[in-house]
Amino acid sequence: ALWIASAMGTDAESLAASLFFSTSAMVLAACVAVTGRATRRAAALRLANSGGSAPVAGHGGLSAMPAWPVVVRVAGAIRKHAALVFVNFALTLAMFPGVALLIKSEHAGLNACPVAPAECPAGQGTSAVPIGVWLVFTFMVGDFVGRSLPGWMEASLPDELLGGAIASRAIFVPLFVLQVAPRIIASDGVAFCVMAVFAVSNGYCGSLCMIRGPEAARTNADKELAGMIMVASLTSGLTLGVVSGLVIAQFM
Repeated sequence: ALWIASAMGTDAESLAASLFFSTSAMVLAACVAVTGRATRRAAALRLANSGGSAPVAGHGGLSAMPAWPVVVRVAGAIRKHAALVFVNFALTLAMFPGVALLIKSEHAGLNACPVAPAECPAGQGTSAVPIGVWLVFTFMVGDFVGRSLPGWMEASLPDELLGGAIASRAIFVPLFVLQVAPRIIASDGVAFCVMAVFAVSNGYCGSLCMIRGPEAARTNADKELAGMIMVASLTSGLTLGVVSGLVIAQFM
C-alpha cells in the first residue's frame, strides 16, 4: 500500500483501508454464493442418506433442492457464535488500524511526519520506525498468540463466559479514543499494553467462536455449511468494522 500510495500521490492509510474494504465486500459476496451451492449439496446428501434418491442434475437436480430452509436451520443452531464472531471483529476493526494509528508517541522522534508536501516539525520523525509501525507489529504478534492459545491451553474459556468476554472488549473503545482526542492518556507504555491485550483477546475470542460454532451443527454436511456461515459472519464483522473505523477516524 505504501508503494502504490507513493506512486499515486495518495495517503497510504486511506488506500489500505479502501483496499481492505473492497476485498472484504468481495469475499462476503463469494461466501454467500458458495453457501448457497453448499446447502443444495447438503440437502442432496441428506436425501440420499435417508433412503431417497436425489433428482438428476438438469431435471430438477441439485439446483432445484431447497437451499434456504437448510441455511436457516443451520444458522439457527450456530446463531450465538456467529453473532459473537461478528461483534468481536467489528469491534476490533473499528479501532484498528483506523483509530489506533492516530496515537502519538510521547517522544517526538517516534511520530511520523505529515503526508507530503507538509514539512516535518522540528524533532519529529527522526526515528526510522515510527510508533505506528511498532503498534501494528504488537497487534500482529498479539493476535497470533491469541489465535494459538486454544491449541496451547488444556482448559479454555467456558462457552457461557464467551459472550461476556467479547462484550467486555468494548472497554478498548474509550482506551483508544482517550489516547487520541481528547488525549488524556499520553503514555507509550500504556499504548503498547492496551494494544497487546486488545490483540490477544481478539485472536483468542475469535478462534473460540470459529471452533465452537461448527461444533453445534449435527451432521458433517451441516458442519461444512456452518463453517461457511461463520466465515461470512466474520467477514461481515470485518466489513462493518472497517467502515466504522473510517467514520470514527474522520471525527478525531
